[in-house]
Amino acid sequence: MRSSIFVVLVAVLSASGCSVFDRGDRAEPGLFAAKAANFSGAPGSFAASGLAQDGDGRLKTRDDIVFNPRSSALPGEADYVVTDAAQFLFKRKHSVARIEGHTDAMGREQANLDLSVQRAFAVRNALIAAGIEAHRLEPVGLGETRPVASNETPDGRKANRRVSIYFLQ
Repeated sequence: MRSSIFVVLVAVLSASGCSVFDRGDRAEPGLFAAKAANFSGAPGSFAASGLAQDGDGRLKTRDDIVFNPRSSALPGEADYVVTDAAQFLFKRKHSVARIEGHTDAMGREQANLDLSVQRAFAVRNALIAAGIEAHRLEPVGLGETRPVASNETPDGRKANRRVSIYFLQ
């Protein structure tokens, strides 16, 4: 039943132009690669606004949203990250956000992919509730494919259970 709902959700989102998976046909750093030069402000000046650049020069929220194990419920600590992202998007009406959901490597790969999609949509829904238009938000589930830490330790697994928000002008 749950996988049927997921398949329908993917079909509806695909038809509407939304992406829920990182497509292999997208060259890295991808559609949402953004250099700081694309935005007003000197490199590094985004920190005061809760934004930063990642190692590839993409503009993102300074902090990721870290989720509890096997949960897509938005943690209370996510409020400031969502607020920072919403404020940025309010100021730049033509910018869009790519919301990347991730998981640790515990459990089945497909279950982790499903969970990462749910996490990305939880953050998307919070941004919509904050007043950001849905068409400016692209939730993407990446499952366990892009760990930032070892899945061999509890701290590493915690770091991998995240949603990252990237911006493109």
